[in-house]
Amino acid sequence: MRRIAGLTAGLAALLIAAPSAGAAVPYTDLGDAAGPLTRVAVGADLSCQAMHHGDPGGEFAPTGAPNGDCGTLVAVAGQLYGPHFAAHDGTGTGALGSFTAYELRGQSPDGADAVATAVDLPSTGVQVAQRDSYLPGQDAWRTDVTLTNTSGAPKSVVLYRAGDCFLGAGAGTGYGFAGSPDGSVGCSAQPNNAPLDRVQQWVPITPGATWLQASAPGVWAAIAAHTPFAGECRECMNETDAGAGLSWAFTLAPGAAETRSHWTVLSPTGRTGPPLPVDPPPVAPAATTVQGTTIKFTGPAGCVTAPARYKLRVTSVRKKRISRDRFGYVRRVRILKVEFLVDAKRRATDKRAAFKALLPSTGAAPGAHALTAKVTLQPLRERGRQRLVGKPFRRTLNSTVNVCG
Repeated sequence: MRRIAGLTAGLAALLIAAPSAGAAVPYTDLGDAAGPLTRVAVGADLSCQAMHHGDPGGEFAPTGAPNGDCGTLVAVAGQLYGPHFAAHDGTGTGALGSFTAYELRGQSPDGADAVATAVDLPSTGVQVAQRDSYLPGQDAWRTDVTLTNTSGAPKSVVLYRAGDCFLGAGAGTGYGFAGSPDGSVGCSAQPNNAPLDRVQQWVPITPGATWLQASAPGVWAAIAAHTPFAGECRECMNETDAGAGLSWAFTLAPGAAETRSHWTVLSPTGRTGPPLPVDPPPVAPAATTVQGTTIKFTGPAGCVTAPARYKLRVTSVRKKRISRDRFGYVRRVRILKVEFLVDAKRRATDKRAAFKALLPSTGAAPGAHALTAKVTLQPLRERGRQRLVGKPFRRTLNSTVNVCG
């Protein structure tokens, strides 16, 4: 189940006032009731929180907060910009030192399984557009951060994605590990994640990342220095209030935009690296039988790779033998019209046999999408020749299209 807290579908165009110290930050929750991640909460200030199925609270401290000490921070020209958690003491000079809050521009759903968030870095001309996406069935979510330089001068930036780990089941402390795959870093319930146990891991997708695992205060202090992480696992063998994260350092030319991406993995079994593919549910053709005529709705088999088109079809098959009524008539039905819907929105109508639609998958989020065929039928009877009788009626058939991740 996906929940949108304090947001509407048109929020992308709405200017959100920066929350005052201690105020709740609006967020969108991408979590799925079936899990494994039942919560992936993305704050409108680029903070984050998550929950794994079976855990009593969030995976980032403070565990009971809707937005944890997790998220995106950016250093530009000697100034640090970040979410609300950058100053727990409410003065703007908390664990991260002096920082400037983002100017929140907007947040809105981006398809069924993603959310888009936009903020400005005041007085820099740099804008941040972030897309977080979660495919139900996986134990990780993906974050894509795009920085755009709207000014007329180049900007040297350091982008951070980091968090204060809370390793579930009441454990506020942990260890660290690095690698697996190379360039990734995380917190673990066991030293160096040996033996395999619960982990929280940042896995880069974009090359050029550097990383750090340390105590949470040590991670925040490294960010406060406005320098890239040094590729250290300081507390791999020591139990601490563990934290970790990735950084990218680069220069934005005037008018340029750069994107950096990574996975955040939350595994109670020590699984590391990019998430495993999720097998799409089987597509079972829907069918109903009306007065000796079987009406069948067929969607695409397997998953569809965007932007490919896929075919939907409604067919009717009449029984060869069907008993006559007491007047000698054989009663059947004929299809007059089929309306095809995707995620409850009408996409095509066909009034001629064979009843079909060829629909694009452009812009469709990865995962399952509900298909509906609203079939208008006309009763008929035959004794030598067919005659339409009675009023048209409707039957609704359901199927699924799966867009490949």
